[in-house]
Amino acid sequence: MGPGTACLDPSKTHGAVVLNISLPDSEITTGYGTPWPEKTLDRPYYKNLARAAGFEIKTERLNENLCCLELVKPLESVE
Repeated sequence: MGPGTACLDPSKTHGAVVLNISLPDSEITTGYGTPWPEKTLDRPYYKNLARAAGFEIKTERLNENLCCLELVKPLESVE
């Protein structure tokens, strides 16, 4: 399988993640783009990854082209 094969739209060769991070004293907005992996990484994959990293899923939104997970890391897991 070549680039773009794990994407639902094979004309797309790259994906992006936008991060809006709220800290107690500041806000950080950043992003990350990468070629589509050969293996499909679906919503359950990212939800499990978030939980494994100590995040709780606060909200989840989905439309035909976008999945949005709002994640919260409890303060006790950060200290």
